Amino acid sequence: MLAQTDTASVKKTGVTLVYLEHCETLTFDEANLPETQVLRGNVRFRHDSALLYCDSAYFYEKRNSLDAFGHVRIVQTDSLVGYGDKLFYDGNRKMARFRRNVRLEDGKMRVGKSVIVSIRSLPDGDNICRTQRKLLSKRM
Repeated sequence: MLAQTDTASVKKTGVTLVYLEHCETLTFDEANLPETQVLRGNVRFRHDSALLYCDSAYFYEKRNSLDAFGHVRIVQTDSLVGYGDKLFYDGNRKMARFRRNVRLEDGKMRVGKSVIVSIRSLPDGDNICRTQRKLLSKRM
């Protein structure tokens, strides 16, 4: 795990850092992917109260963001769970963009469709969910 320590900028901006908690392999390819950590195998990140799981990821530590691939899942403590095949996560804006085989669940409702879904956390804990296509929903 690589720890991030820029606490001075966090205090100024209110932005919290994305932390890598686990992966089986971590490599760097500065020639082809500058400033990118290439992570494989049971990857887990933490950002505030949310946990993100995936098979592999590109972690852009300096930008506080990542691209996640394969069996992507985000779990927030308020029981919102998002699933997809691909995800871009921006830790500075607390925005997740799922792609392919997207499913969102909150314990009461399940929403799913193979579209792009954006989830953004707001300061008071509410979430905004926006899609580029009409979604079908089904009570659980």
